[in-house]
Amino acid sequence: MADLSSSPAISKAKRDSGAASSSKSPFFSRAYGGYTAGQQQFYLTHLGKLSGKTILDPMSGQGFLLANLAFEGATVWLGDINPTMCLMSSLRSPEMVQNRERLSNWFDEQLGRGSFSGKSRGAEYVDDWLPDNIRAELRHYRELFGLSGDPFREREAFSRMPLRKRFAAAIPLLAAREIACFRSSDNQTWIKPGGLQREPHITAPLKRAVASWYAFATASADLYREGCQPGQLLTMRMDAAAGDFAMSPKVNAIVTSPPYANRLDYTRMWGPESQVAASIWEASVSDIQSRQIGSNVVRGTDRFRNDEEALPREIVKALRDIKSDEGYASEGYYYPFFRNYAVTLASSVKKLVSRVLRNGTLVFFVRDTVRKDILFPAGLLIEEVLQSEGYRLVGRERQIVKRHVGLRRRSAGSGLYGVGQQEWWLAFRKVR
Repeated sequence: MADLSSSPAISKAKRDSGAASSSKSPFFSRAYGGYTAGQQQFYLTHLGKLSGKTILDPMSGQGFLLANLAFEGATVWLGDINPTMCLMSSLRSPEMVQNRERLSNWFDEQLGRGSFSGKSRGAEYVDDWLPDNIRAELRHYRELFGLSGDPFREREAFSRMPLRKRFAAAIPLLAAREIACFRSSDNQTWIKPGGLQREPHITAPLKRAVASWYAFATASADLYREGCQPGQLLTMRMDAAAGDFAMSPKVNAIVTSPPYANRLDYTRMWGPESQVAASIWEASVSDIQSRQIGSNVVRGTDRFRNDEEALPREIVKALRDIKSDEGYASEGYYYPFFRNYAVTLASSVKKLVSRVLRNGTLVFFVRDTVRKDILFPAGLLIEEVLQSEGYRLVGRERQIVKRHVGLRRRSAGSGLYGVGQQEWWLAFRKVR
């Protein structure tokens, strides 16, 4: 078992969680979707010694916490179907941190050569994610920094992007929530486009973003042990559902948290960042929305129908129960949604098996959800698929997420409504 007491990754996790009431970290407001400190301890226990190991997360989001393992000697590959997330996670790499002063100075000098003083209507209500003048300034920004490779349309463009240009492409994403227009509620995952324009131009938010990142990078550099040779953090656009893991090699371990079957559109959760990135390259995020695991786009996805019978028996039964339920849109929407989720998740898990070395480890964090009173057991789906592929379950923890919105129905006197917020932490070892 790994000794976690002296792990700088754990120390950094404690520091980040302690910073919940401050805005010093440029990543603070975007920590949702990353691993918790408890989940981090779980996977560190099963990973053992980190130095020299290669670790992959092909559905990493913005790489919160897992990127820290690169500072302890591991080679970490992070991927996501959304290139916006890959750009954000690259800002956590040892290479970026080590070159923080050179990158920040170059950025400030280059930004000073641009002119972002076009017309602005001030604090006006905007129906879209971005005001027209901000979109125009982001296009000018692309030309100013020579961001010619389009990571949305060209998969190789991201891998070929040099350090400086990757840095320049990522910094506006940290400023996205200052220059985008969106409405929020108590549940920050359900933000919607539209609202008052927050800033007349992008220059001031960009300067604040790079200054905040520089402070974050300096604190990160100070946290790690002297004499510990850092590894590498490599970020690439990946599509786990399609079995596209970019140029990543076979690895010692996979640690990942697939999207939950909760009909959450992850491109909407990261709407400001995704829309800023898409505006820089004049791209669209709609293609990502339809291809992500757990997409709520179900129209035209009948191709998955024939794959349903190959799923584990318990999953097939749950799908048929959802389909035959008399509730609203059960057969027309909820059944194809859960069916598509099950098929694409099972397919991606099977494809991941080919990326693990002999005696390798797989760690999954997944949540069971419900359609009304019908449980969809995503954790069981992963267990059944991996055991059929020759993996042995070596660790399992069941968690109840107490603060999730909708956990307790107001009409219920006590207890949980179903087991919709049941979360599984699962670890597997390859045995053949």
